[in-house]
Amino acid sequence: MRRFNGQLDKAKVAAAADHYVLGKLAFENHRLADALHEFKLALGLDPSRAEYHAMIADALRVGEIRDAETAQIAIQSALTGHLVFSTVHANNAFDVIGRFVNMGIEPYNFVSSLNCIMAQRLVRKLCQSCKVPISVSPDFCEQSGFEPALFADRVLYGEKGCVDCHGLGFRGRHAITEFLPVTDRIKDLILEKKPPSDIRQAAVEAGMTSLRDAGIVKILAGETTMKEVNRMTFLG
Repeated sequence: MRRFNGQLDKAKVAAAADHYVLGKLAFENHRLADALHEFKLALGLDPSRAEYHAMIADALRVGEIRDAETAQIAIQSALTGHLVFSTVHANNAFDVIGRFVNMGIEPYNFVSSLNCIMAQRLVRKLCQSCKVPISVSPDFCEQSGFEPALFADRVLYGEKGCVDCHGLGFRGRHAITEFLPVTDRIKDLILEKKPPSDIRQAAVEAGMTSLRDAGIVKILAGETTMKEVNRMTFLG
């Protein structure tokens, strides 16, 4: 927590933290401001004194941003120097921008506080005890939405099923991610209200790996299948 003037009884701090479970209540609760207020009152802080307002975490985690009120709390916390982590339900990293706009948040408002966006999907991992090598034709690759040249002369693997994986052919999961740094160029495109396709093109030109590209890496490494990547990602 940030330092503040004045002294607090250590036992009172411990008791309040135990009672309100700070990490769960204050960082994950959608009513972040209310949670912090309750915690400060439990410590015996007076809202009229400076230490009440100075005591706020350097890093906050908001469980999910799903409405304008929660978004504004997260944005204001970030704009006042706090590191804020949160989640937003969207199909990919670029759709997060549209989600904020649909909540009624003006682009200039959230762009100044947004550092990066990471989208994540979990694909099933081929069982290493029973996976089998397979051959795929160029036609099959095209029908599956993949460039045939990427898989030419490469050994790919498919599922079979064994005791270790309970006959499923898959055991465990891998994360595939899409990381979008919000650079000055990306911020300019957002402020100009450019379509997501233009923002995506600029990000790819800057070296971003899409969810689908991350899935292709897992296919080539023999860790998952084309069907599984298609199940969890979109073409384009």
